[in-house]
Amino acid sequence: MGLDKTKKKNWIDGDTFAIKIENYSKEYDGRYIILIKTSYNTNKESSTYLYFRAKLTKNAEIPSIEEINELEYIKNEITPYEFRLYPVNMRETLKEAIERIDSENIFYKDEYGYLNGYSVLLHMKRGINYNNFIYLGNYNFAPPKDEYVSSTSYWIYSLENTSDTKKTFFINCLLSDYENNNLKKSHLYTKEGNESFLKTAREEVEMLYAYAEKCIKEKQAKKEKYSLKNGWGTDLYECDLAIDIEDDFTELYNVYMNKKMTKDELVQEMEKRYKNILNDSISGPVFWIILADQQWPNQVLTEYTKAKALEGIEQDLVNWKDKEGYSQRKEELDLLKEELENYIFK
Repeated sequence: MGLDKTKKKNWIDGDTFAIKIENYSKEYDGRYIILIKTSYNTNKESSTYLYFRAKLTKNAEIPSIEEINELEYIKNEITPYEFRLYPVNMRETLKEAIERIDSENIFYKDEYGYLNGYSVLLHMKRGINYNNFIYLGNYNFAPPKDEYVSSTSYWIYSLENTSDTKKTFFINCLLSDYENNNLKKSHLYTKEGNESFLKTAREEVEMLYAYAEKCIKEKQAKKEKYSLKNGWGTDLYECDLAIDIEDDFTELYNVYMNKKMTKDELVQEMEKRYKNILNDSISGPVFWIILADQQWPNQVLTEYTKAKALEGIEQDLVNWKDKEGYSQRKEELDLLKEELENYIFK
């Protein structure tokens, strides 16, 4: 016996459903939205948030699989080409970001300068009746060639009805997306709207990267300053090594947030990058102290890092014992020690 597809816990990629359109308009009522379960490598999908791609049938008959394959996907998000540079990496200039991102990805910009998104994130909350999801089968439909998955989009579709009508909210949204983007009725496809949208996007990206470049220069100046002090000051980040560790952690944390790395793998990669200093009696403790100080506020501290950092704190205090500023250094380390000892692992 097959799995009961009226229960979303049994849905897998490729499962295809037809949902009849009702109470929308004479033009669309009776036709069907086709939803195809899919996955994207993001941190948004869970048991209550599932991704699909959507299509719209041409008439009031459920199409064959061959006919579904010929239907165009609904474009539910258009993104200015400039926004491919998000999220802004505070370690790169705009020129560096363009060179890296464009060398690592293939983008399909349309004639309006837009990247097209097709991902439909549905909020599958408890209490929703899925009997109107007519299961058609599991099929391997080719994704749209020009698909762009935005890393900054948080638009979620609700399966519930709107408050003042019997219209299903996500059907309402998808049909609106279809008219705006597939049929190009949105003002963003007019000459004036298009130029304004792209201009605003370009200015926003340039502004963010101008700030990033400012941060890069300030960080470099700080590293040079503390390098001249022969290693470090009393503050945890008053050394060029600490600043480098912070930068590398930020880079790997973004990888972790995109679900491409576990907490343990993050630590392992950091160890790999700094393997040459881990056994050094001065630099080694600093590595674990800074790594732990970066991990705990971001809720990615591991038992391993905690133990190594607590050992590192004791060794670092030994290193500072006979130096000016010992009391200030101890105060800094005591604060970190308290955070680590009180940290609750989840």
